[in-house]
Amino acid sequence: MKKANIIISIISTTAILFFAGCKKKTEDSTPTAVTLIKGQAKAELNLTTPGDENVPDGTKITFLVNPNDLLNKPDTAKKYDSYRYTATVSGGVYSISVPARNDGSKVKIVPDEFEYQMVIDNTTTTRVVYGAPEATITIYAGTTEYYDVNY
Repeated sequence: MKKANIIISIISTTAILFFAGCKKKTEDSTPTAVTLIKGQAKAELNLTTPGDENVPDGTKITFLVNPNDLLNKPDTAKKYDSYRYTATVSGGVYSISVPARNDGSKVKIVPDEFEYQMVIDNTTTTRVVYGAPEATITIYAGTTEYYDVNY
C-alpha cells in the first residue's frame, strides 16, 4: 500500500511538472509599439500668392511596413505583403500611428497624386496633376517622427 502511494505521488508530481513546466519562449517576434508619424503636405497651388499652399483635404498618403522588419528573426525567404496604413490630409497636416521596433523599422511613404486647378493669375487657371516622390524613413517604437510631403 505504501509503495502504491509513493508511485501515485511520483506520477502526480511528474504530471504537474509536465503540464505547468517551462514554456518555450518564441523569438519570432519582438515587442513592438506604435510610432506617431505626422507632418505637413504642401504644394504650389496659387502663383498669385507667395509660398506653397496646403494640399486639398482628402489627399491620401500611404505608409508601407514590411512585416519582416517587425521580427527578431525575419524569414527573408518568404515574401510578405507590406502592412498598409493610410493617412488623410486635413488642413494641410496628417498624422498616423504605425508599428515599429525598439531598434528601428523602415517605413516607405507613398504620397498619392492629386489633380488641382492651379491659379496662374487672377483670370487664368490650368489643370495640374501633382505628385511627390516616395521616401523611406526609419522609425523607432514609442517616438514621434515628422515627415513633410512637398508636391
